[in-house]
Amino acid sequence: MAEDGLHEVIIGERGGVLMEEVRPAPDPDALRALPPLEPGQRAEIGDAASRWVRDAATALSRGLLLLFDYGYTPSQEFFRLHPNGTLMSYRSHRASGGAWLSDPGERDITAHVNLAGVRAVAEAHGLTTLGIVDQTYFLLSLGLAERVDAGHDPRALRQRLAARTLLMPGGLGDTMKAMIFAKSIGTPVLRGLRAGRLT
Repeated sequence: MAEDGLHEVIIGERGGVLMEEVRPAPDPDALRALPPLEPGQRAEIGDAASRWVRDAATALSRGLLLLFDYGYTPSQEFFRLHPNGTLMSYRSHRASGGAWLSDPGERDITAHVNLAGVRAVAEAHGLTTLGIVDQTYFLLSLGLAERVDAGHDPRALRQRLAARTLLMPGGLGDTMKAMIFAKSIGTPVLRGLRAGRLT
């Protein structure tokens, strides 16, 4: 967001170097899922995710759709904490937010999914939202803690460390979300949603 309104950041190239270029925002319909932004703030548009959810919802005649992804619910508070959006790059399993255009082909680039945008697309194409919940609550509700081996052998230790990685607040436990949608089966109460919902 600039003082004169919303702009789109695209990637250009000059002298063999990738760089950001700013141009007026495209078709306003593509920007509906964006929250209100203040000048200087950035947000990613997940149009590929929206298309995938639309296609999945259209293909599903009856059943459940379960999605896991890094996600956020847009709010003014969220963008105060993340004024540059959620775009990150990783190289050798190390995060580097500002260097995402360097070393093309050598980095994984990712951004969080706008959960409100995904939900709006899902519901517009016939799905019912059963719940959106932190991965921690989803896995604990399914009994992960009870299934982890309490022994002292190396296998049990590896199992506990793996479970901790999936559940840890501040890590995958609360940045990864489980999104559950239904179509033509009513609104069943699912065990994985018992511990908490973000609906």
